[in-house]
Amino acid sequence: MGTYEGGADTCTADCMTASATCPAQSCYVVSAVPTPVAGFDGIPNNKLLPQYAVDGNTATRFSDEQAQMGGEYFEIDLCQAVYVNGVTVNNAVDTGDGATAFEVNISLDGNCWTTVFNSQTPAAVDDEVTFPSVLARFVRYTQTGNDVNIPPAAWFTIDEITVQCGSADGGP
Repeated sequence: MGTYEGGADTCTADCMTASATCPAQSCYVVSAVPTPVAGFDGIPNNKLLPQYAVDGNTATRFSDEQAQMGGEYFEIDLCQAVYVNGVTVNNAVDTGDGATAFEVNISLDGNCWTTVFNSQTPAAVDDEVTFPSVLARFVRYTQTGNDVNIPPAAWFTIDEITVQCGSADGGP
């Protein structure tokens, strides 16, 4: 793995703490499918690339540069296993490009995934999704809707996303 504009795409020693506390947003290693092309259609990278959905700035974002067809996802590697109990997705700036339907999946290894939340309705502009605490290293926010035939077909966009951590006993 290499380095991309805005940060490293591998876990750093500073972000892998001995205690299983919730890592800072700056420690997230992120990826997305489909992966947007840098500079697509003359759009600045801070309006396209995944790292801009975890930079603490709602004026920047991730966009997948295509109509929502289902199966697009944004993945966060927390660099260590921690108890998670939710995600907050903010699209306050790009209000028309939120997921048309979505689910949250978790994994300990990045290969075997479990769905912990599913919504068949569009995501709210500032959506706080909660579920019982579960041990996970990877969190995936998957867009499951289809808006290809609804003009203008919105892109799958995330202004900011944050993972919420809980405790082993299921509490906050």
